[in-house]
Amino acid sequence: MGTTPTLLTTDSKSSTSATAGSSTGSYLIPRTLFGELQMAVRKRLVLRALAAKVIGPGSIPGSSIDIPLQTRDTMVVQRVTEGAVIPLDAESYSGFNLKPYKYGVRIMITREMQEDSMFDVMAKLRLCLFAEPVSIYRGSVVKLEVVLANEDILQPSKKYPVRLQIVGPDNIRLFDRIIEIELPVSDGKKELPFAFEIFNEEIKIDGPSGQYRFLANFEHGAAATGGEAKFYVTDVADMPSVETEVVLWGEDVGLEKWLNNHQIRTRKFDTNVSDRRELILVSNKVEEPGDLTVFRDLAIRMAKGSSVVFLSPEVFREDENTTKWLPVKDKGEIGVPANEEEFKILRWLYIADDWAKRHPVFDELPSGTILDYAIYRDIIPDKIWFDGQSPSQAVAGTICTSIGYSSGLILAVQELGAGQFILNTMHIRQNLEKDPTAERLLRNMLNYAARDIPKPAEKLPDDFENQLKLIGL
Repeated sequence: MGTTPTLLTTDSKSSTSATAGSSTGSYLIPRTLFGELQMAVRKRLVLRALAAKVIGPGSIPGSSIDIPLQTRDTMVVQRVTEGAVIPLDAESYSGFNLKPYKYGVRIMITREMQEDSMFDVMAKLRLCLFAEPVSIYRGSVVKLEVVLANEDILQPSKKYPVRLQIVGPDNIRLFDRIIEIELPVSDGKKELPFAFEIFNEEIKIDGPSGQYRFLANFEHGAAATGGEAKFYVTDVADMPSVETEVVLWGEDVGLEKWLNNHQIRTRKFDTNVSDRRELILVSNKVEEPGDLTVFRDLAIRMAKGSSVVFLSPEVFREDENTTKWLPVKDKGEIGVPANEEEFKILRWLYIADDWAKRHPVFDELPSGTILDYAIYRDIIPDKIWFDGQSPSQAVAGTICTSIGYSSGLILAVQELGAGQFILNTMHIRQNLEKDPTAERLLRNMLNYAARDIPKPAEKLPDDFENQLKLIGL
């Protein structure tokens, strides 16, 4: 079997916790229990491909469905001579009514399972740690807090030493302090509060890029759950450089200043420059005069080999049409999708999941799975692109299945002629000044889009005027 059995004896803790107080009672004789559940044989399964018809629950609007049937051999094909009249005939049909049965079961959740799942919540003594913000630059300040949750475990007026530490990559220790806490004595008129703040301080972090842990534990006299909070530090020196000149399309003084301050060469968009490929960056404002002509010109430049990075989906909007100027045939919508039951992408109780593929845009960032909310929480957007044509590359998206179903993309790459554009709805522009994740995403997008910029510009395809009409330009 390849599984090591567990020996349960009369004094075994495993035996007691597994059987004591249950209907089976405690084991009096040692028994052997395999750690792997042996699955029951799955019977009466039919290969889906062999079924004549597969009808899902969504195909039956009422309590039953009528199935029409063709009656076998009710149309006779007869032999006729040349020039003779071909006889008429007709098929016969019947049918039957199919009433599906509903099957279901609720899995019993034992009290022990409930207690295990709520172990941290029900802990009578817990050190709750907080670190804000969770993603900072090297040399920045992080606010650290410790809250003690005590349910009559610690004694009032007694001093307890708590050790606080900040541990970084390779277990380097940047902070180590012991504080003493002493709970006040109740005056007898009211109970003491359940939670106490015992530490609140801002600490400057000067360490290498990586994950850091804020730790707390009692030196002696008590043992608490919790005691850890994680945050992330990025050294600016580790950011990838952008060597290609960036052409700014549309006015954004703040973005231009940020790029120049971070040694990324820029120049204003010039309609007279059209004989070369360009790396064009679009923020949240449209190039003047802001009409069909500027988007048509942008599409022509992409067809010749230029790459365009759209930082904000707002540039595609005209009035209520959120994708008016999106340069694709099937434009879809950008916003919060809702199906006929009005289920939407939600960010509160029934939350959506955001994902990202392993892609050059996410170099040196967690990807290839569901996005880590601690790292991407300020970057994840509410608006997504949905119901549009399939892009050349779906890089990152959102899916909500907790109630109903909705999905869409938050970052995609679309080819257009010899060039391409990157459609992004993530909050990158909004967080460039404060979140290292936003900066790395922007640098990665620019470098990815710049790969073919040194090549000479291509000629427009012969049918490109028709392609412009198809995409509404």
